[in-house]
Amino acid sequence: AASATDGGDGGMTTECTPSLLARHQQHWQRKVRRCAGKVKEAARAWQDAQSSGLQSANALANDVVLFRALAESKGEIFERVDGLRSASLAKLKRRAQNHEAMTQASFDALAQSLDLIQEGERALLEASSLGIDPGTSRRLEASQPVFWTAAPSAYVKKMAQVAACYARELEAKREVLRFLAQVAGEMQGHGFNPTEALDDKLKVHLVVWMLEPEIDLKSVQEFEELYSVENKLCKRY
Repeated sequence: AASATDGGDGGMTTECTPSLLARHQQHWQRKVRRCAGKVKEAARAWQDAQSSGLQSANALANDVVLFRALAESKGEIFERVDGLRSASLAKLKRRAQNHEAMTQASFDALAQSLDLIQEGERALLEASSLGIDPGTSRRLEASQPVFWTAAPSAYVKKMAQVAACYARELEAKREVLRFLAQVAGEMQGHGFNPTEALDDKLKVHLVVWMLEPEIDLKSVQEFEELYSVENKLCKRY
């Protein structure tokens, strides 16, 4: 157990023995490794969900364009085959529902990826069971290297930036999904009349989904590189 001494102001200060310092470092190494593992798993799952969501959202946008073309077409085939136009439009309506459902499933997978990232962040923030007083704990977290040179506070700061940017991106995608669901719902009505303006809005929403403007790639890369480089240096030396 950690021993304590009078800090001089009535509080007790934990004595930082070599054994305690070693256990504190190992404690943080476990937390950082756990966090890095969560981030790696989440990033891989996020990329898959991002790609599948873009594919289904793009399919919905394409079907809106096809719906408009079919509704306005004067092609002779619709004159020769009775009911062909209405059957074609009905199928596009069903496909729109499927595309919207698939985009929703992709969004749900993105939300699960964010949960993993936030689990990683919580792993860094969970309280220590080493019995160290808060003041000493804060000093060690600001100065004691986890692996090589970077202290716990560096990982906490970088991870907070990573979790925040993914949370913002999920909200951006929620707005895209809300718009796509609205369009897919309107397609089911008899009075659906897509316009060029709607096509433009769909393109804008697809670009927002594709570009992921809220993802701060620099922060994500900095966190991954911080852990990777420091961990390798620790093992090498």
